Amino acid sequence: MSSGKKRILLLHTGGTLGMTLSGQPDDSARFVDSLRQHAPRIFEIADLHVEILFNKDSSNMVPGDWLKVARALSQRMSEWDGFVVTHGTDTMVFTASALSYMLPSPSKPIVMTGSQRPMADAKSDAARNLIAAVEIACEARVKEVTIFFDSYLLRGNRAKKVSIPSFQAFESPNLPPLARVGLRTDYVPAPYPSIESNPDFRIETRVAALALFPGMDIELFYGLIDKGVRGLVLKAFGPGDIPLGEHSVVHLIRALTEKGIPTVICSQALFGAVDLNLYETGRAAATAGAISAGDMTWEAALVKMMVLLGRGYPLGAFRAAFRKNLAGELTEELM
Repeated sequence: MSSGKKRILLLHTGGTLGMTLSGQPDDSARFVDSLRQHAPRIFEIADLHVEILFNKDSSNMVPGDWLKVARALSQRMSEWDGFVVTHGTDTMVFTASALSYMLPSPSKPIVMTGSQRPMADAKSDAARNLIAAVEIACEARVKEVTIFFDSYLLRGNRAKKVSIPSFQAFESPNLPPLARVGLRTDYVPAPYPSIESNPDFRIETRVAALALFPGMDIELFYGLIDKGVRGLVLKAFGPGDIPLGEHSVVHLIRALTEKGIPTVICSQALFGAVDLNLYETGRAAATAGAISAGDMTWEAALVKMMVLLGRGYPLGAFRAAFRKNLAGELTEELM
């Protein structure tokens, strides 16, 4: 006989939430027992099944792990009412971005969460994050890849980890939270593209990211071309400005472009968008072939590059596809 509860699948991938007090990954066999002890409410509000995909510190996550999570979700999409993915905080936004591009139009909510302290810690935030994540998955008001942490539901590919010690570890600089959880849950709708496409798990890992700094010797990085780099993300200043001069990065951008290798420009600033037309330093990058990331986070831009290159797009097609809003990761008017 049906219990009337929503059927929720919790996929565990590791992170602090599943660690022991000494900071080691908890034994997988004990993880469910730990959930029942420290967060029993999640089994009351949903017909909850727990599956342990792997148990990693998220700093050790690799793109192959993103694929495992994406495939697990895709294969089970029709079987469950919603999904919660527990994950370490350090690289959660990379995984969230990857899932959003690989599963661009999920029919069910996919809520990622974790904690700043292990479940067994008396001051842990694990239980309240888990409870809210499961409730949001049950309510199914937001059917996309999201991150719930502390009190806020954020679009996964818009989020950034901004704090090491605070329970409010994540923010969404250029998109307001999708929901705030307090005495009640207040949802705030945000536009999401309706793109009909099948799950796609191809990915290119031969990419690089560089943060510019004053006086940077760009000559050190021309070897990337010979090493077979397929794409480069540059974290530039302000609205996408790069230093000009004899050893300017503009020469590297041009060399990459001539080889059919895309260069994407992000900003080191948290808020606002890249505008390569604003100043001479940005226009020089655009003239050399650079592509603006708009108001994407650099993490979302990097993973988007990996996904699009994995689909085999040459430079022209890559440029057109990168400018599209695939999964709510950018504000189209700014591109």
